[in-house]
Amino acid sequence: MFSHKIRNAVIVILLGIYGVSLVIYAKQVSAGVSSSVYRCINIIIPSLFAFMVFADIVVKSNLYRIIAKPFALFSKYVLGMPVDLFGIFLISNAAGYPIGAKLLSELEITGKTDRYTAGRMLCFCYGAGPAFFVSVIGLGVFGDAKTGIVVYLSCLVSNIILAGIMCRIFKMRVNDNTGDIHVDMKMINNGILNAGKSLFVLCATIVFFSTFMAIVDHIGLFDAACDLFNIQNDKYLISAFFEITQITQIPIPGRNILPIVSAICSFGGICVVMQIKAVLSDNVSILPFLVSRPVCGILSALNSIWIGKFMLGDSLPAFSCSQKIFVKVNNFIPSVCLILMIFMLKTKKGVEISK
Repeated sequence: MFSHKIRNAVIVILLGIYGVSLVIYAKQVSAGVSSSVYRCINIIIPSLFAFMVFADIVVKSNLYRIIAKPFALFSKYVLGMPVDLFGIFLISNAAGYPIGAKLLSELEITGKTDRYTAGRMLCFCYGAGPAFFVSVIGLGVFGDAKTGIVVYLSCLVSNIILAGIMCRIFKMRVNDNTGDIHVDMKMINNGILNAGKSLFVLCATIVFFSTFMAIVDHIGLFDAACDLFNIQNDKYLISAFFEITQITQIPIPGRNILPIVSAICSFGGICVVMQIKAVLSDNVSILPFLVSRPVCGILSALNSIWIGKFMLGDSLPAFSCSQKIFVKVNNFIPSVCLILMIFMLKTKKGVEISK
């Protein structure tokens, strides 16, 4: 009882400090929110919406059961994973950080697996896709696309190692009586609506987190952490631990930070973890995922050393293109149209139900 009161008191104090900070640093918070909304409209929605619709359809139509058929031997004998679940593993490690949680949540909600399997699968069904690593990490940080591939492979191999260990320690269950493969327009419409709701929660989480980041950055905590731990490459290496895209601001990175970048990308950042929690089913525990991420981070750092030597040799471009914008895009109007379309579909569905 006493510890419960202490916890509540700490939460009240922290919320009070946060509320006061929102008033004192209103200008910085406003700028942070504007920047996060811009990222959501121009980056998050365009890059994740289609994959989220796909994730919803691929589970409810049972397509996930045939995607992994060509890899049946690898899944069964190397990883010890049910073949049906290997399709989820493949998509999760190629589509983007929140997609694995979305897929596993759909499996659990539809009764195609249990909550324990979904929670354990989340430990290694997590990662950004090759496009993110090549464009953001490779070109955006190191100015070299091949280096982004090295980081991607480092994280992917870590997930494969973890999958091979966990699938032998814990029995991953999948319901074989899930019916035949079937896709219709109703399933597609429901997939669009579900993806829209998930994206709304995800974007709201990003916007909320941006207020915290703006306050912490303005009062100089990131700079203080750099001084405390004697970390070079400015504050962005630490701020990337909270928000992964901050890693693109690192000035002139060298080969020595490649393991650190790989570890951070394997973790994904606290903001991404909050996104995972936002789309995860209430029945699925996030605790195994949180325990496993530091292990994957260490594995990714070690993998980047030998993979880097194999693919890059002993040289790495000693410059960064992070300060340059390779492609300037404006997805504002398409994203707004997409939001309006989801709203219209939702309204139409509500009218049909009421009739």
